[in-house]
Amino acid sequence: MFIEIASSYSNVAGELSASSFFLTFHQCDEKLPQCTACSRRSVPCIRSANKPENTTGISSSASDSTPETLISTLGFDILTPSISTSPPKFDVDVFTLQIFHHFERFTVPTLALGSTDLWQFTITLALSHRYLLHALLSLAAAHLNFLHPEDHRYEEAELHWQSAALSGFREALDGEITVENNDAIFACSVLLYHHSWTRVDENDLGITIEWPSGPSDVIPLAKSLRNVVLETIIRRRGTWREAMLADVRTNSARSTFITRAGPTGIMEELRKKFEEQYFLIVPEDSECKSSRFGTFMAECERIIPVIAVLKLRDRGDDMTSCEQNIVKYLFSWPVTVSDRLLEMIKQRDPLGLLLMHYFFDTMRRANIDRMWWSRKRMDFILRRVSRDFNNSRLPVVDIYSD
Repeated sequence: MFIEIASSYSNVAGELSASSFFLTFHQCDEKLPQCTACSRRSVPCIRSANKPENTTGISSSASDSTPETLISTLGFDILTPSISTSPPKFDVDVFTLQIFHHFERFTVPTLALGSTDLWQFTITLALSHRYLLHALLSLAAAHLNFLHPEDHRYEEAELHWQSAALSGFREALDGEITVENNDAIFACSVLLYHHSWTRVDENDLGITIEWPSGPSDVIPLAKSLRNVVLETIIRRRGTWREAMLADVRTNSARSTFITRAGPTGIMEELRKKFEEQYFLIVPEDSECKSSRFGTFMAECERIIPVIAVLKLRDRGDDMTSCEQNIVKYLFSWPVTVSDRLLEMIKQRDPLGLLLMHYFFDTMRRANIDRMWWSRKRMDFILRRVSRDFNNSRLPVVDIYSD
Protein backbone atom coordinates (compact mmCIF):
# COMPACT_ATOMS: atom_id res chain seq x y z
CA MET A 1 0.00 0.00 0.00
CA PHE A 2 2.78 2.45 0.86
CA ILE A 3 4.34 1.97 -2.56
CA GLU A 4 1.06 2.78 -4.28
CA ILE A 5 0.61 5.95 -2.22
CA ALA A 6 4.18 7.06 -2.79
CA SER A 7 3.94 6.57 -6.54
CA SER A 8 0.69 8.57 -6.88
CA TYR A 9 0.87 11.06 -4.05
CA SER A 10 -0.66 13.87 -6.20
CA ASN A 11 -3.89 11.90 -6.41
CA VAL A 12 -4.24 11.42 -2.68
CA ALA A 13 -3.36 14.88 -1.43
CA GLY A 14 -6.95 15.35 -0.38
CA GLU A 15 -6.83 12.18 1.64
CA LEU A 16 -3.81 13.48 3.46
CA SER A 17 -5.46 16.83 4.23
CA ALA A 18 -7.55 15.22 6.96
CA SER A 19 -5.54 12.45 8.54
CA SER A 20 -8.56 10.77 10.14
CA PHE A 21 -9.99 10.15 6.68
CA PHE A 22 -6.65 9.13 5.30
CA LEU A 23 -6.96 6.17 7.60
CA THR A 24 -10.46 5.31 6.34
CA PHE A 25 -9.78 6.27 2.71
CA HIS A 26 -12.45 9.03 2.61
CA GLN A 27 -11.92 11.91 0.23
CA CYS A 28 -11.19 15.36 1.70
CA ASP A 29 -12.36 18.36 -0.38
CA GLU A 30 -10.09 20.72 1.65
CA LYS A 31 -12.88 23.19 2.49
CA LEU A 32 -12.30 25.44 5.50
CA PRO A 33 -12.85 25.58 8.34
CA GLN A 34 -14.21 22.00 8.01
CA CYS A 35 -14.15 19.63 5.06
CA THR A 36 -17.47 18.23 3.79
CA ALA A 37 -16.67 14.64 4.80
CA CYS A 38 -15.89 15.64 8.40
CA SER A 39 -19.03 17.80 8.57
CA ARG A 40 -21.23 14.93 7.46
CA ARG A 41 -19.71 12.59 10.03
CA SER A 42 -19.81 15.28 12.80
CA VAL A 43 -16.14 14.76 13.66
CA PRO A 44 -13.42 17.39 14.03
CA CYS A 45 -11.36 18.10 10.94
CA ILE A 46 -7.78 17.96 12.15
CA ARG A 47 -5.98 19.40 9.14
CA SER A 48 -4.25 22.69 9.74
CA ALA A 49 -6.72 25.50 10.41
CA ASN A 50 -4.06 27.99 9.41
CA LYS A 51 -4.01 26.83 5.82
CA PRO A 52 -5.71 29.47 3.61
CA GLU A 53 -8.81 28.38 1.75
CA ASN A 54 -8.11 27.37 -1.80
CA THR A 55 -9.91 29.91 -4.00
CA THR A 56 -7.94 29.42 -7.15
CA GLY A 57 -9.90 26.43 -8.31
CA ILE A 58 -6.62 24.61 -8.72
CA SER A 59 -6.19 21.53 -6.56
CA SER A 60 -3.54 22.01 -3.93
CA SER A 61 -2.23 18.62 -4.94
CA ALA A 62 -1.27 20.11 -8.29
CA SER A 63 -0.04 23.48 -6.97
CA ASP A 64 2.10 22.94 -3.92
CA SER A 65 2.04 19.30 -2.95
CA THR A 66 5.42 17.60 -2.76
CA PRO A 67 6.44 14.38 -1.11
CA GLU A 68 8.00 16.40 1.71
CA THR A 69 4.80 18.40 2.43
CA LEU A 70 2.71 15.23 2.34
CA ILE A 71 5.08 13.57 4.76
CA SER A 72 5.11 16.52 7.17
CA THR A 73 1.30 16.64 7.23
CA LEU A 74 1.10 13.39 9.16
CA GLY A 75 4.42 13.64 10.90
CA PHE A 76 5.93 10.37 9.62
CA ASP A 77 7.66 9.16 6.52
CA ILE A 78 5.02 7.40 4.49
CA LEU A 79 7.34 6.95 1.54
CA THR A 80 9.77 4.86 3.57
CA PRO A 81 7.75 3.89 6.63
CA SER A 82 10.28 1.41 8.00
CA ILE A 83 13.26 3.79 7.85
CA SER A 84 13.74 6.54 10.37
CA THR A 85 15.01 9.95 9.24
CA SER A 86 17.47 9.84 12.15
CA PRO A 87 20.75 7.90 11.80
CA PRO A 88 20.05 4.14 12.07
CA LYS A 89 21.05 2.38 15.28
CA PHE A 90 22.48 -1.14 14.98
CA ASP A 91 23.78 -3.21 17.87
CA VAL A 92 27.19 -4.75 17.21
CA ASP A 93 27.83 -8.02 19.04
CA VAL A 94 31.53 -7.45 19.70
CA PHE A 95 31.87 -10.74 21.60
CA THR A 96 30.69 -12.78 18.62
CA LEU A 97 32.90 -10.79 16.25
CA GLN A 98 35.85 -11.46 18.53
CA ILE A 99 35.22 -15.20 18.38
CA PHE A 100 34.70 -15.13 14.61
CA HIS A 101 37.98 -13.25 14.20
CA HIS A 102 39.73 -15.71 16.51
CA PHE A 103 38.63 -18.62 14.33
CA GLU A 104 39.96 -17.03 11.16
CA ARG A 105 43.23 -15.82 12.66
CA PHE A 106 44.16 -18.39 15.33
CA THR A 107 41.99 -21.52 15.18
CA VAL A 108 42.33 -22.29 11.46
CA PRO A 109 46.12 -22.93 11.67
CA THR A 110 45.50 -25.57 14.37
CA LEU A 111 42.96 -27.65 12.45
CA ALA A 112 43.99 -31.12 11.32
CA LEU A 113 42.27 -31.06 7.95
CA GLY A 114 42.04 -28.44 5.23
CA SER A 115 44.37 -25.78 3.87
CA THR A 116 44.15 -22.09 4.77
CA ASP A 117 42.52 -21.36 1.41
CA LEU A 118 39.96 -24.10 1.97
CA TRP A 119 39.03 -22.67 5.36
CA GLN A 120 38.78 -19.16 3.92
CA PHE A 121 36.30 -20.59 1.43
CA THR A 122 34.47 -22.23 4.34
CA ILE A 123 34.30 -18.99 6.33
CA THR A 124 32.58 -17.30 3.38
CA LEU A 125 30.31 -20.31 2.98
CA ALA A 126 29.30 -20.09 6.64
CA LEU A 127 27.67 -16.72 6.04
CA SER A 128 24.94 -18.45 4.03
CA HIS A 129 24.61 -21.66 6.13
CA ARG A 130 23.78 -20.94 9.75
CA TYR A 131 24.57 -24.42 11.09
CA LEU A 132 28.07 -24.15 9.60
CA LEU A 133 28.50 -20.69 11.13
CA HIS A 134 27.39 -22.03 14.53
CA ALA A 135 29.84 -24.95 14.26
CA LEU A 136 32.63 -22.52 13.36
CA LEU A 137 31.84 -20.24 16.31
CA SER A 138 31.51 -23.20 18.68
CA LEU A 139 34.97 -24.52 17.87
CA ALA A 140 36.53 -21.05 18.10
CA ALA A 141 34.88 -20.58 21.51
CA ALA A 142 36.24 -23.99 22.58
CA HIS A 143 39.71 -22.85 21.53
CA LEU A 144 39.36 -19.65 23.54
CA ASN A 145 38.03 -21.66 26.48
CA PHE A 146 41.16 -23.83 26.29
CA LEU A 147 43.39 -20.74 26.23
CA HIS A 148 41.42 -18.79 28.88
CA PRO A 149 39.62 -21.28 31.16
CA GLU A 150 39.08 -18.56 33.74
CA ASP A 151 36.65 -16.73 31.42
CA HIS A 152 33.43 -18.74 31.63
CA ARG A 153 31.81 -16.79 28.80
CA TYR A 154 33.71 -18.89 26.27
CA GLU A 155 32.41 -22.20 27.59
CA GLU A 156 28.85 -20.86 27.69
CA ALA A 157 29.17 -19.60 24.11
CA GLU A 158 30.75 -22.88 23.02
CA LEU A 159 27.88 -24.98 24.34
CA HIS A 160 25.24 -22.58 23.03
CA TRP A 161 26.60 -22.61 19.49
CA GLN A 162 27.32 -26.33 19.58
CA SER A 163 23.66 -26.99 20.35
CA ALA A 164 22.57 -24.68 17.54
CA ALA A 165 25.04 -26.28 15.12
CA LEU A 166 23.86 -29.82 15.89
CA SER A 167 20.22 -28.82 15.53
CA GLY A 168 20.80 -27.14 12.16
CA PHE A 169 23.08 -29.94 10.99
CA ARG A 170 20.44 -32.59 11.69
CA GLU A 171 17.88 -30.51 9.83
CA ALA A 172 20.22 -30.22 6.85
CA LEU A 173 20.80 -33.98 6.84
CA ASP A 174 17.06 -34.60 6.91
CA GLY A 175 16.84 -32.81 3.58
CA GLU A 176 18.53 -33.54 0.28
CA ILE A 177 22.27 -33.19 -0.23
CA THR A 178 22.63 -30.80 -3.15
CA VAL A 179 25.29 -28.85 -4.98
CA GLU A 180 24.33 -25.85 -2.85
CA ASN A 181 24.80 -27.50 0.56
CA ASN A 182 27.25 -30.40 0.15
CA ASP A 183 30.33 -28.29 0.93
CA ALA A 184 28.62 -26.83 4.00
CA ILE A 185 27.66 -30.31 5.25
CA PHE A 186 31.18 -31.64 4.61
CA ALA A 187 32.85 -28.71 6.41
CA CYS A 188 30.38 -28.88 9.30
CA SER A 189 31.21 -32.57 9.75
CA VAL A 190 34.91 -31.73 10.03
CA LEU A 191 34.24 -28.97 12.57
CA LEU A 192 31.92 -31.13 14.69
CA TYR A 193 34.51 -33.92 14.72
CA HIS A 194 37.18 -31.47 15.88
CA HIS A 195 34.80 -30.31 18.57
CA SER A 196 34.07 -33.86 19.74
CA TRP A 197 37.72 -34.16 20.76
CA THR A 198 37.47 -31.15 23.03
CA ARG A 199 34.49 -32.24 25.15
CA VAL A 200 34.84 -34.85 27.90
CA ASP A 201 32.59 -35.35 30.89
CA GLU A 202 35.04 -35.22 33.78
CA ASN A 203 32.37 -36.65 36.10
CA ASP A 204 32.69 -39.89 34.17
CA LEU A 205 36.06 -40.48 35.84
CA GLY A 206 34.30 -42.01 38.82
CA ILE A 207 32.40 -44.58 36.76
CA THR A 208 34.04 -47.98 36.29
CA ILE A 209 31.25 -49.82 34.48
CA GLU A 210 30.12 -47.54 31.66
CA TRP A 211 33.48 -47.18 29.91
CA PRO A 212 31.98 -46.50 26.44
CA SER A 213 30.07 -43.46 27.70
CA GLY A 214 33.28 -41.47 28.10
CA PRO A 215 36.60 -42.14 26.38
CA SER A 216 35.41 -44.14 23.39
CA ASP A 217 32.43 -41.97 22.42
CA VAL A 218 34.61 -40.12 19.91
CA ILE A 219 34.99 -43.35 17.89
CA PRO A 220 31.32 -44.03 17.07
CA LEU A 221 30.79 -40.31 16.49
CA ALA A 222 33.76 -40.27 14.13
CA LYS A 223 32.40 -43.26 12.24
CA SER A 224 28.96 -41.63 11.95
CA LEU A 225 30.45 -38.40 10.63
CA ARG A 226 32.56 -40.44 8.23
CA ASN A 227 29.34 -41.83 6.77
CA VAL A 228 28.05 -38.29 6.29
CA VAL A 229 31.26 -37.29 4.53
CA LEU A 230 31.17 -40.38 2.32
CA GLU A 231 27.58 -39.55 1.41
CA THR A 232 28.60 -36.06 0.27
CA ILE A 233 31.59 -37.44 -1.64
CA ILE A 234 29.55 -40.06 -3.45
CA ARG A 235 26.58 -37.87 -4.31
CA ARG A 236 27.99 -34.49 -5.22
CA ARG A 237 31.19 -32.87 -6.39
CA GLY A 238 32.38 -29.97 -4.31
CA THR A 239 35.37 -27.94 -3.17
CA TRP A 240 35.91 -29.93 0.03
CA ARG A 241 35.51 -33.24 -1.76
CA GLU A 242 38.07 -32.36 -4.43
CA ALA A 243 40.55 -31.00 -1.87
CA MET A 244 40.39 -34.12 0.30
CA LEU A 245 40.66 -36.53 -2.63
CA ALA A 246 43.63 -34.59 -4.02
CA ASP A 247 45.32 -34.74 -0.61
CA VAL A 248 44.84 -38.50 -0.40
CA ARG A 249 46.24 -38.99 -3.91
CA THR A 250 49.34 -36.85 -3.44
CA ASN A 251 50.15 -37.01 0.26
CA SER A 252 49.45 -40.29 2.06
CA ALA A 253 50.59 -39.82 5.66
CA ARG A 254 51.08 -43.55 6.24
CA SER A 255 53.21 -43.92 3.10
CA THR A 256 55.31 -40.94 4.19
CA PHE A 257 55.96 -42.48 7.61
CA ILE A 258 56.87 -45.88 6.16
CA THR A 259 59.27 -44.24 3.71
CA ARG A 260 61.04 -42.41 6.53
CA ALA A 261 61.05 -45.14 9.20
CA GLY A 262 60.92 -48.39 7.22
CA PRO A 263 64.65 -48.70 6.43
CA THR A 264 65.64 -48.07 10.06
CA GLY A 265 64.21 -51.33 11.42
CA ILE A 266 62.16 -49.48 14.07
CA MET A 267 58.85 -50.71 12.72
CA GLU A 268 59.93 -54.35 12.98
CA GLU A 269 61.06 -53.76 16.56
CA LEU A 270 57.65 -52.30 17.38
CA ARG A 271 55.85 -55.30 15.90
CA LYS A 272 57.80 -57.63 18.17
CA LYS A 273 56.95 -55.51 21.22
CA PHE A 274 53.25 -55.52 20.37
CA GLU A 275 53.34 -59.29 19.95
CA GLU A 276 55.04 -59.55 23.34
CA GLN A 277 52.26 -57.41 24.81
CA TYR A 278 49.62 -59.69 23.31
CA PHE A 279 51.13 -62.87 24.79
CA LEU A 280 51.37 -61.23 28.23
CA ILE A 281 47.60 -60.67 28.12
CA VAL A 282 46.61 -63.87 26.30
CA PRO A 283 49.33 -66.44 27.15
CA GLU A 284 47.06 -69.35 26.21
CA ASP A 285 47.00 -68.30 22.52
CA SER A 286 50.60 -69.29 21.83
CA GLU A 287 49.79 -70.24 18.24
CA CYS A 288 47.99 -66.95 17.49
CA LYS A 289 44.79 -68.68 16.40
CA SER A 290 42.39 -66.35 18.21
CA SER A 291 40.55 -63.66 16.23
CA ARG A 292 41.60 -61.28 19.00
CA PHE A 293 45.21 -61.63 17.85
CA GLY A 294 44.31 -60.65 14.29
CA THR A 295 42.27 -57.64 15.45
CA PHE A 296 44.93 -56.49 17.91
CA MET A 297 47.83 -56.73 15.47
CA ALA A 298 45.86 -55.15 12.60
CA GLU A 299 45.16 -52.10 14.78
CA CYS A 300 48.78 -52.04 15.96
CA GLU A 301 49.91 -51.92 12.33
CA ARG A 302 47.92 -48.71 11.95
CA ILE A 303 49.79 -46.89 14.72
CA ILE A 304 53.25 -48.44 14.31
CA PRO A 305 54.32 -46.08 11.45
CA VAL A 306 53.55 -42.88 13.38
CA ILE A 307 55.20 -44.23 16.55
CA ALA A 308 58.30 -45.06 14.49
CA VAL A 309 58.48 -41.51 13.10
CA LEU A 310 58.15 -40.05 16.59
CA LYS A 311 60.96 -42.30 17.83
CA LEU A 312 63.16 -41.03 15.00
CA ARG A 313 62.32 -37.47 16.00
CA ASP A 314 63.25 -38.22 19.61
CA ARG A 315 66.59 -39.56 18.41
CA GLY A 316 67.32 -36.22 16.76
CA ASP A 317 66.02 -36.61 13.20
CA ASP A 318 64.33 -33.52 11.75
CA MET A 319 60.65 -34.42 11.36
CA THR A 320 59.31 -30.90 10.88
CA SER A 321 58.10 -31.76 7.39
CA CYS A 322 56.08 -34.64 8.85
CA GLU A 323 54.30 -32.62 11.55
CA GLN A 324 51.15 -31.89 9.55
CA ASN A 325 50.90 -35.54 8.53
CA ILE A 326 51.31 -36.63 12.16
CA VAL A 327 48.49 -34.33 13.24
CA LYS A 328 46.23 -35.47 10.40
CA TYR A 329 47.01 -39.16 10.96
CA LEU A 330 46.29 -39.08 14.69
CA PHE A 331 43.18 -36.97 14.18
CA SER A 332 41.81 -39.48 11.66
CA TRP A 333 42.65 -42.69 13.56
CA PRO A 334 39.23 -43.03 15.31
CA VAL A 335 37.49 -42.57 11.95
CA THR A 336 38.96 -45.82 10.63
CA VAL A 337 38.81 -47.94 13.79
CA SER A 338 37.43 -51.38 13.00
CA ASP A 339 34.05 -52.42 14.32
CA ARG A 340 35.73 -55.36 16.00
CA LEU A 341 38.02 -53.10 18.03
CA LEU A 342 35.10 -50.89 18.97
CA GLU A 343 33.28 -53.96 20.26
CA MET A 344 36.37 -54.99 22.27
CA ILE A 345 36.47 -51.56 23.87
CA LYS A 346 32.79 -51.72 24.78
CA GLN A 347 33.31 -55.15 26.32
CA ARG A 348 36.27 -53.83 28.33
CA ASP A 349 38.59 -56.32 26.68
CA PRO A 350 42.12 -55.60 28.04
CA LEU A 351 43.48 -55.67 24.48
CA GLY A 352 41.04 -52.94 23.44
CA LEU A 353 41.99 -50.82 26.45
CA LEU A 354 45.69 -51.32 25.67
CA LEU A 355 45.19 -50.08 22.12
CA MET A 356 43.39 -47.00 23.45
CA HIS A 357 46.30 -46.46 25.83
CA TYR A 358 48.96 -46.79 23.13
CA PHE A 359 47.12 -44.51 20.73
CA PHE A 360 46.52 -41.67 23.19
CA ASP A 361 49.99 -42.07 24.70
CA THR A 362 51.31 -41.58 21.17
CA MET A 363 49.31 -38.35 20.94
CA ARG A 364 50.82 -37.23 24.23
CA ARG A 365 54.35 -38.02 23.07
CA ALA A 366 53.76 -36.18 19.79
CA ASN A 367 53.50 -33.04 21.95
CA ILE A 368 52.47 -30.77 19.11
CA ASP A 369 51.09 -27.43 20.33
CA ARG A 370 48.57 -27.07 17.55
CA MET A 371 46.78 -30.22 18.77
CA TRP A 372 45.15 -28.29 21.62
CA TRP A 373 41.83 -29.89 20.72
CA SER A 374 43.13 -33.33 21.77
CA ARG A 375 44.57 -32.41 25.19
CA LYS A 376 41.52 -32.78 27.39
CA ARG A 377 40.38 -36.11 25.96
CA MET A 378 43.95 -37.44 25.82
CA ASP A 379 44.62 -36.66 29.50
CA PHE A 380 41.23 -38.04 30.48
CA ILE A 381 41.71 -41.38 28.74
CA LEU A 382 45.28 -41.90 29.93
CA ARG A 383 44.22 -41.30 33.53
CA ARG A 384 41.26 -43.61 33.11
CA VAL A 385 43.22 -46.43 31.46
CA SER A 386 46.09 -46.16 33.94
CA ARG A 387 43.64 -46.51 36.80
CA ASP A 388 42.06 -49.58 35.22
CA PHE A 389 45.48 -51.12 34.56
CA ASN A 390 46.56 -50.51 38.14
CA ASN A 391 43.35 -52.03 39.50
CA SER A 392 43.65 -55.14 37.34
CA ARG A 393 47.48 -55.26 37.48
CA LEU A 394 47.76 -55.62 33.72
CA PRO A 395 51.35 -55.80 32.47
CA VAL A 396 52.13 -53.01 29.99
CA VAL A 397 55.11 -53.17 27.65
CA ASP A 398 57.03 -49.93 27.17
CA ILE A 399 57.07 -49.77 23.39
CA TYR A 400 58.99 -46.48 23.37
CA SER A 401 62.13 -47.73 25.07
CA ASP A 402 65.06 -48.66 22.83
